[in-house]
Amino acid sequence: MIHSLNPQPFMIVCHNSRMHLCEASGVRMLNAEDFYADLVSASRAYFVALYADVHLQSRFAQRIAASDGGKPTTASVVEATHL
Repeated sequence: MIHSLNPQPFMIVCHNSRMHLCEASGVRMLNAEDFYADLVSASRAYFVALYADVHLQSRFAQRIAASDGGKPTTASVVEATHL
């Protein structure tokens, strides 16, 4: 799944923790496993803060209710192939 992510201007590498956040040819690298761990850590910290902060809860509720994409949506991706 990580390979369908295109986090430009970064390059994704796998199983190379020592390369995480290093540069190669001027491009910063993200090791997939470290990147995932960082996302999990950040989301946990956010939700701990969300439970504790009434103002943040209010802003969260406003964002979820927003008409400009604040709530999760489902989309279908169709790939056209030429036979």
